[in-house]
Amino acid sequence: MYIGWFYSPELSAFIRLKQYLEKTKSVKTDFGLIYFLSKTFTACRISKQPYGKSKEVEQLLQSKGITDRSSPEYSAYVVYHKWIENVHEAEIDNECKVYSSNLPSKMWEMYKLLDVYEELARTKHYLIPEEIEVFKEKACFSGRLFLGVLSLQIQVVLIFFASLLETSRAIRLRSASIIIFKVFPHLQNLRP
Repeated sequence: MYIGWFYSPELSAFIRLKQYLEKTKSVKTDFGLIYFLSKTFTACRISKQPYGKSKEVEQLLQSKGITDRSSPEYSAYVVYHKWIENVHEAEIDNECKVYSSNLPSKMWEMYKLLDVYEELARTKHYLIPEEIEVFKEKACFSGRLFLGVLSLQIQVVLIFFASLLETSRAIRLRSASIIIFKVFPHLQNLRP
């Protein structure tokens, strides 16, 4: 499985991801996973505005017992409580005191990390909940425009592309068999 990265994460971050999975012994789709990814992988982290504090973020972090109040914590809050709810980026900036202009690219990185997380779970033979795909879709795309196409349309485009590939493969095989029978006419008797 090839995953193209916009940056090169450290190997130690992947080791911590594996340890996190072994510690929880199951695939999670909760705030804790998003917080772990934001804290461990810098590519999933958006910047907090300097000297800015959001009351709602502070309250949630306090209720969860999280004492740090920096970019990873704010990033996890934004992803889990704002991005998934499809809140506009300008509103996220104002309410959460973060810079969300690069949030779509950060969420693409998180999507790839969630794929790695799922693949690790598969190799460990952990039960993978059905909602992991929905969680990945919501956490990373949330029905937003991504490279000019809605995430729901991406699936339609992929299905259309797959059918085009199948059709072109069938045409290629048919034309190859015609060429073979023209060059070697005695093989035509062997045709099924």
